[in-house]
Amino acid sequence: MKKLLSMLLFVSMVICLAACGRKGDDKNTTPEDKESVIVPEVTEDTMGSALWDSFLSTMKADPEKSALDIANTLAEDPVIQFMSGSAEAEPGLLAGFSTEITGFKSGASFGPMMSSIAFIGYVFELEDGADVKEFISTLTENSDPRWNICVEAEQTVVGAYNNMVFFLMCPASNEG
Repeated sequence: MKKLLSMLLFVSMVICLAACGRKGDDKNTTPEDKESVIVPEVTEDTMGSALWDSFLSTMKADPEKSALDIANTLAEDPVIQFMSGSAEAEPGLLAGFSTEITGFKSGASFGPMMSSIAFIGYVFELEDGADVKEFISTLTENSDPRWNICVEAEQTVVGAYNNMVFFLMCPASNEG
């Protein structure tokens, strides 16, 4: 009886250890394979939230897109009801910031063709292994919602998907 009880106890312990050590469908993934999203604080149903959602869905659909390709996609989003365009962004003094922005591998801006609209967006690709949170902090601390003199952005939205950072200053909506 003691042998049978010992054997049952041993078998149940092996089963428990095997079940606890298993993690569903994560068995063939490494930390690099998992997505990392830094979700911005943004009011729902605003221009900023719509463009963040567009950025995120674009990144999830094709994580290999370049910063310029993503900026082009965002510039064509129907939530933007003015003529917009995109262009590559080089490290240095960028519209919307009070200091030079550096530390990115590639970047692109998107915004209106007319500068009297308080709107500027960027997509930055950081080097693999870069400190995304630190870069976001630099952007946030140095952004100037009133960079456009005549008008002021109502929203600043900053988030990231893996090593791609989304930055936007804009009105809450197209109305106004």
